[in-house]
Parts: sequence; C-alpha cells; structure tokens
Amino acid sequence: MSRAIIEAVGQALPIDGSLVTIGTSIGVALSPQHGTDPTALLKAADVALYRAKAEGRNTFCIFDEAMAQAIEERWVLKTMISQSLAEGLFWLGYQPVVDLRTGQLAGFEALLRCSHPAVAAQPVSMLIEVAEETGLIVQIGEWALRSACEAARGWPSHLFVAVNLSPVQFRDGRLPAIVRNALADADLPASRLHLEITETVPLHSNAGNVAQLSALRQLGPRIVLDDFGTGYSSLSYLRSFQFDALKLDRSFVAGFQVQPEAHAIARAVVALAHGLGLHAVGEGVETAEQARALQRKGYRYAQGHLFGTAVDRRAAGALAADPDLTWLIG
Repeated sequence: MSRAIIEAVGQALPIDGSLVTIGTSIGVALSPQHGTDPTALLKAADVALYRAKAEGRNTFCIFDEAMAQAIEERWVLKTMISQSLAEGLFWLGYQPVVDLRTGQLAGFEALLRCSHPAVAAQPVSMLIEVAEETGLIVQIGEWALRSACEAARGWPSHLFVAVNLSPVQFRDGRLPAIVRNALADADLPASRLHLEITETVPLHSNAGNVAQLSALRQLGPRIVLDDFGTGYSSLSYLRSFQFDALKLDRSFVAGFQVQPEAHAIARAVVALAHGLGLHAVGEGVETAEQARALQRKGYRYAQGHLFGTAVDRRAAGALAADPDLTWLIG
C-alpha cells in the first residue's frame, strides 16, 4: 500500500507548461505491535518517517525498536555536540600534505577533532552528519576557518592550509563574507587557503551555490574538488565551475595493490586534471609504494598516514618550522 501511494503521488503533473513531480516519504506504525493509542502510534510512525527520509526519500519504512534506539542515540549525540561547541572542546588536527616532486611539506589539511570522550569515540563522518542536521555545522565551520587561518599565519609563507566546506554552509548564504573575514582577521594571503568541497554541494541546480563559489574564487583561495571519482556527477561538476585541483578519493589509492583498475582510474583523473590546468592530489597514502605510484602518474600532492596523522596546532607549527623535514618516498 505504501509503495502504491508513493507511485500515485509521484505521477508527473502538467503545471504552467512544465511537468512537476512530488516526492513522498512514508513512515509506518502498526497496531497493536507498535502501540495501541494514537499518540504512541504517531510517535512510532514519525520515527519511521525520519528513517525513510534518511534513506534517500521517496521510500517507506516500517517502525521497529532498533530504529527508535538509533534515533535516541543520535539525539544524545546532537546534545553532546552542542555542549562541546559551547564549552570549546572542538579542536583542529593538521595532517601534512607533501609535494611529491620534492618530498617536502607543502601544507596541512585541517580536520575536525573533539576532546569530549563520547563525541571523539564517534566516526568523524557521523559527527559531521549530525552537526549538519542540527545546523551547528555553520558555527563549527566558521570557527574552523578562523582557527585554520590563524594557525597558518604562523607557518612559513609557502605552506597552505586546506579546510573542508559543508553543503549546509552554502545554504547559509554568508560563506564568502565568513571566509573574507577569517582571512582579514588572520592577515593571511588568500592564496594560502585551500577550500575543499564535494559533490554533496549542489551546483547543477543551484545558481546560488555557483555564485558563492565564484565569490570565493574572487577572494583568492584555491578551490579543490574533494573525493573525486566517487560520485555520479564528477565530470558534470567540472563543467559547472572552474576548480584549482582534483583530489583523488582514498579508496582508489588503497586499491593500487589489489585492483588494477584503480591505477587506470588514477591515471585518468590526473590526465583530466592536467588537461584542465589543475593540480592532482592523492589522499589516504599509507605506503611508500602508493606514494611512488602517484608520483609516477604525475600527482603533485599527497597526504596520508605515510606522511603523518593529524596533529594539534603546536605540533603542526613544529613540523612547519623544520627546514630539513623531507619524506623519503624513493
């Protein structure tokens, strides 16, 4: 019945010369299995609806107790993230990015970390996802931009700092102003800031996001397309906006030793980048052989555990100040 309702509601309707479709998600609760009074049934159905939306919408879910427990755990995590933000428990870890031509440090990527034990125990991807749901990512993202720019100010002038941007930050509409203010307050040249986005930032259907990216480009930071090769719209993205670099997803680097096709994809990505006048970056590098493979293919930069994990600001400053620091990759 739920599937039939979704299909019926989703029929295209002609309105003012255009075909319009309506998406529908349904949460299902059954009596007496999930409750016997209207309030309990509505609550259970609402939990199931939440899961249906999380699974991509235009679908339905039937309530179960495990679902309710997962929702409760997520709510607790939201509360702890809000508390951590209020108490200043977030900090940035800085992971080295190496220039494969020289083996020298080229910069750092700023990665979100938290001192709250329960929050720190969660995967960072989960932390970001929940922060996006609550909208707290806007405040966290602004803090991260300011903190990263302030840290980079104390490094040698040839080193950059890369900061990830969330789709929710684009919805806020103030992103160019936030970046401009962060650079100005830190007195950091815009060219030393790299802003990384993924395909989760809508470009094709959202002129406002393209306009914000264009405004960011005018400010001077480098714009990097992260996780390249994992989505369905990677090539279309390159038609929507002029990026400065492509970042090969770590899954392809990890597959070098066991998946011959990973090498072919890595070669195709770097050829595409060079053809467009962009730098190519490989992430998730854990072995010297992986680094050498990227180097042979023409990748400019690489990062991963081979070169170091994310360290706090003081340790990053010590790495940045070491003129003799060289990663030997052969």
